[in-house]
Amino acid sequence: MTRYLAVPKNDAVIAALGMTDVSMNPEARKSQVARVKAMRRAYGAQARGADPVTAAVARDATIVGHPEETTSVTGVMVFDLDDKAQVEALRDELTEYEVIEDLPLSLIPPMRSGVQEGAVAALDTWHLEAVLVKAARAAGYKGRGAGVGVAILDTGVEEVDEIKGKIKSAFRLNKDTTLAEEIATMDTDGHGTHVAGLIAGDNVGVAPEAELMNFIMIPKGMGNVSDFIFAIDFVANRPEISIISMSAGIPGYHASMKPSVVLARNMGILPVIAIGNEGANQTRSPGNYTEVLSVGASSRDSKVAAFSGGGTMVPDAMSYTVPDLVAPGKEITSCVMGGGYEAWNGTSMATPIVSGVAALIVERFSTITLADLTDEITGALSLLPGVPEIRQGGGLLQFPRHIWHMGS
Repeated sequence: MTRYLAVPKNDAVIAALGMTDVSMNPEARKSQVARVKAMRRAYGAQARGADPVTAAVARDATIVGHPEETTSVTGVMVFDLDDKAQVEALRDELTEYEVIEDLPLSLIPPMRSGVQEGAVAALDTWHLEAVLVKAARAAGYKGRGAGVGVAILDTGVEEVDEIKGKIKSAFRLNKDTTLAEEIATMDTDGHGTHVAGLIAGDNVGVAPEAELMNFIMIPKGMGNVSDFIFAIDFVANRPEISIISMSAGIPGYHASMKPSVVLARNMGILPVIAIGNEGANQTRSPGNYTEVLSVGASSRDSKVAAFSGGGTMVPDAMSYTVPDLVAPGKEITSCVMGGGYEAWNGTSMATPIVSGVAALIVERFSTITLADLTDEITGALSLLPGVPEIRQGGGLLQFPRHIWHMGS
């Protein structure tokens, strides 16, 4: 049995929304969620005509979940099929969909080392200094990302002391139904806990009062594209979420996840995605889409870390480079499972730092749009001297000075 995805072609919902840019305020997000779901139902019925679920069942395909419920935003359907004949029959039936095989999606593994000993006050937090968060706090800025929802699509999050009280909800996919089920917060690997600390940790975090959603998308570091699509669909339906932080992907350019990312953006969510740890001229999807904020890693000596990915993309004859920016990602201290702290290396560490700065900006401007948030982030970047643009994008992340000079 092989799993296949039916992804809408020339998606009418995306076309109808166009460049819609709603406020990231939860109330505005709630209205947009209702609008998109209504459009998905209407366009889905028109596009399918005869019920494809019934047609597929007649061919002995196993339907995973119920399409209208499980992908109410993305419009993607998931089927388990026995043989190639079923695949071709499904393609003949679903002419408005691209039927593609599900692919493995994996954690972007960091290099784990450097246990931090001694008092909490002595922790190495150079990353907070590099992005001007320390300077803002020293100048009296009181913002902490209060009330801003950040979904961590990862291996899970363990509630250690550094992030106690920060995890407001926890979910994982039920593999039998593809529906998300609420769980007690946990981490299957340790990666997500380190990430969560960099977003909202009391001592190492950028936005200590951000409200975290723990979504176990890649248990023990492994999942599939379908897991990503269902995770995006679930999170997009949650008006309290403004930012997605994710450090997973497929090596190379694969367009199967792009429609889901586009829909998330049209619903007022910023996807912050790691570009990968395979070095120059190597990238990962979805980190290499133009619709996400793709993140590479910098070091404390104002260089791009050698492991940080990036390169030139040429999909559909359109050329552009990734990542969009870099953030501290080498020797980055955060909390770990079981308690304590370790310094890790990876674009996985840079990504939550960007998510944290985004949360600070959303907190400061409660009705900000996604376009304006992106402009705030990219407009404040600092170019690293002597580093080619293809390695650093627009430059090093900075918490915009004009915001913290405005006060709390």
